[in-house]
Amino acid sequence: MKPTIYFLDDKSEKGQPKVIRGLAKKLFAHSSEMNLEIRPVDILGDLLMVVEHPTLNIGLLSHENKEQSIDDLIRFLLEEKCDVIFSTSIDKRAMDKSIARLVSSKKYQSVYLRNAFSSVIEIDSLTEHEVNKLFEMIELFLEFSNNTATSDYSFSAQLI
Repeated sequence: MKPTIYFLDDKSEKGQPKVIRGLAKKLFAHSSEMNLEIRPVDILGDLLMVVEHPTLNIGLLSHENKEQSIDDLIRFLLEEKCDVIFSTSIDKRAMDKSIARLVSSKKYQSVYLRNAFSSVIEIDSLTEHEVNKLFEMIELFLEFSNNTATSDYSFSAQLI
């Protein structure tokens, strides 16, 4: 499976760090039943998390500190051999450039998960909805990786 970075983009630019943090909380709550080992790292306000499963490593990245280098944060997750990375950033352009470099080097593929909802909807309800959708994606990734641990298929999904 070619590694994939999912970049959560938001029209209102308000809720995405909450989505990554909410997903981290939900993964912690279900870690034992899903056979996950979770290593969180908080670096100067930025959340980095490596979620290890016997067949798949998942990285979570919430870039919230403009003083921090996005490239350094992504490099950390790459060194941890993450097969899937869910990321968000307060600096959308810098994250776009960093992901584009990885895609152009053919090391990763990327998928943009754009929030299609209006910012008029209450952000907490929207965040909960997105966290649940991402959690479902992770469950699918784990199921897929268990079934095809030795194959070279790529798998992607999209938030609705």
